Amino acid sequence: MLEDELRGNAVRDAFFQQAMTCYSFHTIWNKVIRRDLWLRCAPHYAPLAKKHIVMTEDIAFSVVLYFFAQGFGRHRGDGVFYCEHASSSTGAAGNPAKFRKNYADIAQVFAFADEFLHQQGANQARQQLQKARKWYARMWAEQARKAANQPEISRLTAALCPDFSLDEDANLPEIFWFDQPMTPWRDGTERIKRAILGLDGIDCPVISLDVFDTLILRPFRTPIDLFHTLEGKWQRAARRNMTSFAQARIEAESCARVWLPETQADVTMWNIYSAMMQNLGVSDDCVGQMTYNEREAEIHFCRPRKTGVQLFHLAKAAGKRVVLTSDMYLDADTIRRMLEKCGVRGWDGFFLSNEQNALKWNGALYRKMTAQLGVKPDHVLHIGDNAKIDVEAAKKAGLHALLLPRPADVFMDADCTQMANLGHGCLAGFTTADAMQPLALRCAQGMAANRFFDDGYAPATADSAFAAYPSRLGYYAVGTHLLALAKWLLLAVVIVVILFGSVLYKRTFTTKELALTGVMAALSLVAYLFFRVPFYGGSSFHLGNTFTALTALLLDGVSGGLAGAIGLALADILAGDPGYAVTTFILKFLIGITCGAVAHKVFKLRELDKHAPGYLVKVTAAAASGLLLNVITDPFLGYFRNIYIWPGVHRGTGPVQDRRWCHLCQQRSLHHLRSHPVSGPAPGSGARRSAAQGRKKVSLSSLSDA
Repeated sequence: MLEDELRGNAVRDAFFQQAMTCYSFHTIWNKVIRRDLWLRCAPHYAPLAKKHIVMTEDIAFSVVLYFFAQGFGRHRGDGVFYCEHASSSTGAAGNPAKFRKNYADIAQVFAFADEFLHQQGANQARQQLQKARKWYARMWAEQARKAANQPEISRLTAALCPDFSLDEDANLPEIFWFDQPMTPWRDGTERIKRAILGLDGIDCPVISLDVFDTLILRPFRTPIDLFHTLEGKWQRAARRNMTSFAQARIEAESCARVWLPETQADVTMWNIYSAMMQNLGVSDDCVGQMTYNEREAEIHFCRPRKTGVQLFHLAKAAGKRVVLTSDMYLDADTIRRMLEKCGVRGWDGFFLSNEQNALKWNGALYRKMTAQLGVKPDHVLHIGDNAKIDVEAAKKAGLHALLLPRPADVFMDADCTQMANLGHGCLAGFTTADAMQPLALRCAQGMAANRFFDDGYAPATADSAFAAYPSRLGYYAVGTHLLALAKWLLLAVVIVVILFGSVLYKRTFTTKELALTGVMAALSLVAYLFFRVPFYGGSSFHLGNTFTALTALLLDGVSGGLAGAIGLALADILAGDPGYAVTTFILKFLIGITCGAVAHKVFKLRELDKHAPGYLVKVTAAAASGLLLNVITDPFLGYFRNIYIWPGVHRGTGPVQDRRWCHLCQQRSLHHLRSHPVSGPAPGSGARRSAAQGRKKVSLSSLSDA
């Protein structure tokens, strides 16, 4: 699959606009050229046919090729290697004779290119070529100081570019692309490909692939980060203030593993949520809903690991039997849906730990897999991301095994890349264990890791945080900063607009009004945090809005709106729902404005006798008007919040699971409680280190005439 495709005159324009500053653009050794395009260009090379040119000959060829090409694309796969040696032409600056020959070659190349473009009537391209000519003259004039004296430098430079002056053009921008940090190429992925194809002496008819972090990625630094995205759904499903879902979920899995019967090798979602039901006393409806939510979240967040999926398709194309082997608590149907979403279809076997009642780490699942396939262990090549489980355990079971490092492990390996130092630096200001793991940073690191180290052996170096890739700087450093800044700016703009409207509506606030507004804001916060009653459907009853309406009735709409907006927005932030604070601020301000307008503009309550008939009805109607507006507008603003400000896990909620299943789950959990202690370690993972080799990898470009 080609990337960055160009068609028609766009090919020519892109080439000449960069004016030879993009090294890989004009080189020939990394190109695949269509034969018909080459035949069209070949006659134009006649003026150079009898000359011996070894320096910048790529430019001569490229100028003609790109002028006639009608198609261009770039392929990022491995396949072209460039080897440098000490006696290369570019390293001959200390040899005066060779240096003069290089100068002469460059002058002939640019003269040839200029004449060709002149014959084609391409005046704009000639102007861009002149820029390149000046840059080359400047670059070689500076290098010439090692091999020639000043008069000779001036003479050679004038022959290369008559319009160039060492004095006048001394301030030309630096374009020494070869001074960029070079990153060593690592051939791990190529070795895996060769092993799949049987090119390294071992031809295995069966290829086994791990699933999670090998074929499927999630935008998190650790798998348990997904649990944090379900906090809002957990509070709504539980219908009361509960402990953190992530904490409850981790503890439940730990308990499930401790309570696991000896006849069962691995836990399932059924085991985990039955343990949660027992630990927290939540209802079977809540357990069923959260089971559904977690499965759907896994499907929603999963993304293909391109390198792993390519290995899968390579094995299929090579005629190998391809099977999937995974230790996982998720059910097979959910995993199949995830795989299909990631473009993985047509495997020849699926061996899941909780279905096969066997695990990879002790080799049991590998032995079951080979037995059911009817093959010898040494006829299977297993590929996975875990050095212990996917490599060591597989080899102990008699299989061949290779490591495809997990992107997050490579990313956080400080010996491999300085991007790890950036990640650690982001956390340097936090001291407590909880604060050292802010979800936003972990997600940013996980997404960057998945993007840059999808290939676990991608070029990386400790000498450069971004390995000389501007895209990495933009994606990881600039992009994440701008995203965070944009969210805060959006909230700030909303607040400023509201406050500005408040000033226009009411120019001054008395001390009494400010004090009362502040007290009501505080009461709104307290009422929400400590006197909230959740009920079915995820909603709750609280008295926070009461103080919003009360302030509007006592003072005015703006004061009431500010009291509710400030108090309840802070309540959302303190409750762990900062994404809700934006829409809460807007909604509560609208409640106050509406109540105040109806009370003082429509009913004119200040002018009425408090003992007059109907006074209480009007007060009630004014208060109810704002609350009714909240009911109507909340879904619309909530949709905007979930899509554009604080995206949720998914947009809909699924049906509650079968109650019979939940009842059995509860019975099984009680049985476990009687038989085993309620304790156990939390799930964890070990770090892995990837190996590197010192070879340079380059991209492969393609030119075509069609």
